[in-house]
Amino acid sequence: MGFSTVAAQAIFFIVVILAAVSLSAVFISYMDATTAATGLRSRTLIKQMSTDIVVTDVVANATNFTVSLRNVGDTILVPNLTDVFISGAYVSRSNRTVYVEASTDTRNSGLWDPYERLIIKGWTLGNHRLTVGQTYEMKVEEEHGISATYEFVPSDGPI
Repeated sequence: MGFSTVAAQAIFFIVVILAAVSLSAVFISYMDATTAATGLRSRTLIKQMSTDIVVTDVVANATNFTVSLRNVGDTILVPNLTDVFISGAYVSRSNRTVYVEASTDTRNSGLWDPYERLIIKGWTLGNHRLTVGQTYEMKVEEEHGISATYEFVPSDGPI
């Protein structure tokens, strides 16, 4: 009868050890995932804090617009990931061209480096035509969610 008690306690001890090892493996996996997510969030916040853009000029008529922007932050941006809104209405990426002005594109060709000038040329379609003489708000938002706004009044004639 003494051996069966020892055997039962040994089996119970092994089960407890296996349960502890399993729980620690789950906990380690959870901590790894949490650490990775925290690191990603931290990198995203650092990029947002070091990103800033400024609209320097908007020229528009009833159907076309040209926006000039400057990257005044420390982050390299992708020009094609920039979104444009005119008084809250989204301007589709298929209705515009985006490029870094050649005279400022000196470091990473095709990317929007700090202090480079970005030009967005677009056109409005259908119900989104602009009324000459009315004030509109141009909002440009880059890939990290940082935005810049600029009020403008479309003029009559070509731009």
